[in-house]
Amino acid sequence: MRGLIGQRRSEPSHTRTKFRAQAEAKMAVFEFIEGWYHPRRRHSSIQYFSPIDYEKRHTISALSNPNPNPSTEMGQLQREL
Repeated sequence: MRGLIGQRRSEPSHTRTKFRAQAEAKMAVFEFIEGWYHPRRRHSSIQYFSPIDYEKRHTISALSNPNPNPSTEMGQLQREL
């Protein structure tokens, strides 16, 4: 979150938006964080991929190697852990 705050402080002042109410400003911050920042930032828990890239890789993997028996997949996952 510190990087996000530093990023906001380093932007030129002419790009700032004047909000009419605090609720409007909170909604804009929420939309930025959930709509841009979280989907694109890299996560260590998913091998430093962004959630968008991780889901794409997972979907491609699932489509190219479908497993008709989910219980076998779960057993394999437990052995890997």
